[in-house]
Amino acid sequence: PLIEAVSEQAKREYPSGDEGDVSVRVIADHIRAVTFLIGDGVTPANEGRGYVLRRLIRRAHRRGNLLNIDRPFLFELAGRVADIMKDAYPEIVASIPYISRVCLSEEERFSFTMSSGLKFFDQVVRETREAGERTLPGDKVFRLYDTFGFPLDLSQELAREKDLDIDEPGFARELEEQRRKARLSWKGEERQREKAGAGDLGDLDSRSRAHE
Repeated sequence: PLIEAVSEQAKREYPSGDEGDVSVRVIADHIRAVTFLIGDGVTPANEGRGYVLRRLIRRAHRRGNLLNIDRPFLFELAGRVADIMKDAYPEIVASIPYISRVCLSEEERFSFTMSSGLKFFDQVVRETREAGERTLPGDKVFRLYDTFGFPLDLSQELAREKDLDIDEPGFARELEEQRRKARLSWKGEERQREKAGAGDLGDLDSRSRAHE
């Protein structure tokens, strides 16, 4: 029934004997996991179980894009999961409004990330192929991360779809350089605050002596 629901969303027959069948199965599998994770109190995050949830939502949403579903849709499937599983897990039904809201919010966030970064990603792919290479430059992948909000695993997945690799050591160097500059900037701001604080104390001491 869940595969049928995904096929309805994608307006396609299942099975069709193509790569789209894989996407349908991935979505059906992931939305089941997503529904139960959110129902268990997990929310999308950048670490731990929240990161697993975020990756499941994003991967399933991306698979929907490959099936020409160009809008948030996973949140609608959560209700179908609850309907299928309600006999064994009746508590999940009461949580569906909340589960759907969390899922929709993450889908909308991811849709914005995709729309803002895909053009640049396609440009990098085109430039890489024109240069006769199969590896996307680390500095360009880092720009996708830093400017457009593309996590590394998303760039890796998109690159695999294009039969390309990613210069991960180059990405790691760019990331470490950014962190180094951030640390230097933070230390500089600390020194400025310390100087300003010392100046304020000096002014206070001068005013105190004048008053005496």
